[in-house]
Amino acid sequence: MGVFGPEATGRGTCITPERLTERRMGDIVNFRRARKKAERQLAERTASANRLWHGRSQAERELETKRDTKARRDLDRHRIETGDER
Repeated sequence: MGVFGPEATGRGTCITPERLTERRMGDIVNFRRARKKAERQLAERTASANRLWHGRSQAERELETKRDTKARRDLDRHRIETGDER
């Protein structure tokens, strides 16, 4: 009994996403759809990177707001009133 598939060619058995989407001669490709698909994938990668870089959860935003409010309140509480309005 012989060996068929990737084992027969000596290549690895790992199926990567590139191999799943690889096109062979004779496959019909709609360039408009392929271009738009590539643009969507690029936009999603960019958006994902931006979410990681700039994004904060609602809890983090609320915590920062509360900390800022407390810092201002504490600063105002320690202010020395001289009676001199400048």
